[in-house]
Amino acid sequence: MQKTFYLSLPDPKSLQEKLSKTEGVINTEIGYINGLTLYPSKADVNNGKSEHAYAIKITYDDSLTALQTILAKFLTCIDPYLPKGEKKMPTRAGFYYTNLLDGMDADSFFSSSLHEGWNIEVVKMMNFFLAK
Repeated sequence: MQKTFYLSLPDPKSLQEKLSKTEGVINTEIGYINGLTLYPSKADVNNGKSEHAYAIKITYDDSLTALQTILAKFLTCIDPYLPKGEKKMPTRAGFYYTNLLDGMDADSFFSSSLHEGWNIEVVKMMNFFLAK
């Protein structure tokens, strides 16, 4: 079945490269997620005014690859232990879901894969805008 979720990280292009070689990944798009404004510019994101995070939208076929496979690649591209004060920064790490079960699966994966103190937000996707 085709599924979609979003990940935020400092350099979405690095993850996009890794995912381009992953069986079952159908499409990826880079943009900005879960901010306060509509259609943010790169400058608005960079200066923190919009509170968006750099993100990648991932569409994949879960019969060909597991969510956990993609999340393991994500963990190679981030520091999951950044201080909580970094949560509003455009470079924060996060998993954004449209399906609550996916959010629960991601939270469970991070909890079992990382030491105590990990700081990856796992929240509902509120908005996503393609980067220009």
